[in-house]
Order: sequence, then C-alpha cells, then structure tokens
Amino acid sequence: MPQFSLGIDFRIYTIELDMKKVKLQLWDTFPNPRCRMITRSYYRGAKGILMVYDITNRETFNSIRVWKRDVDDVPSLDRDLMLMLVGNKCDLQNQRQVSIEEGKQMAAEFGIWFMETSALEDINVEQAFVSLVQDIKEKVEARPPDVKEKKGLCILS
Repeated sequence: MPQFSLGIDFRIYTIELDMKKVKLQLWDTFPNPRCRMITRSYYRGAKGILMVYDITNRETFNSIRVWKRDVDDVPSLDRDLMLMLVGNKCDLQNQRQVSIEEGKQMAAEFGIWFMETSALEDINVEQAFVSLVQDIKEKVEARPPDVKEKKGLCILS
C-alpha cells in the first residue's frame, strides 16, 4: 500500500482490474498555496484525483473546497477527469471531527464518489483506487473509438 505524506511525492502503484494489471502513477500532493503552480502541472495529465482529507482534522476537510476550486480553475484540464472524495483515518473514530454525513454531503454537492479509508489499518485503500480506475476505464471505453487513448497508464493526483 502506498504511504501518504503532506508534501509532493511520486510512486508507481499497480492494481489488478478485470484480470489485467494497471500501473498507476501516484502524485501525492497537498493543496499548498506556495506549491500551486507545481500541483497544477500534475493535474493536467491526470485522469483521476483522490481528494483526501483527515477525518480527525476539520481543517483538512475545509481545505477540500479550495482544492476543488483550484482543480476546476486549471484551463487545460481533461474535463472527463474523475474525482473521488476520501476521508482517511476512519480507524480513529474516537478522534473524529468530520462526520460520514458531512463527507457524503460534500461529495454529493460536487457530484463525485465518497469513501472512508484507513491507510494504517488498510481499510478501503485499494478499493478507493480500484473504484476510481474502474470509473476511468468505463468513461474511456464509452468514448467513440477515434478519441480513446492508446496509453495503458492512468495518472492519479
């Protein structure tokens, strides 16, 4: 399982989807105003973004709106970009500051999927990636043949 940080980190992660290996390029970024130009360059090549917040830290949840606006403001972004809202650290229920309902409500407002995970306890982490990649795959397969991408690589930010 990938480990996440609050800086900018890059990892290759492989999952299996429909009995095929899918290699993901994971750009782990944090929506920091000082790094806005750098993170925006990662968004341009992305097919999917997991917008992750810490359920034990309300400030990270509140920053999702700023992050979403920043993603929406990138002019050359693929408009078929798939997004998912992820509340991490669901194993720390006694420290929860953001309810499941609040996460679901924000995801519904944005028109995106929602899931809670725990990287520490390995709860739903791979499922979050698989769900997002499955959605990307379905969207690509629904395109007319002349606009389907020939690359077998997905970039997740």
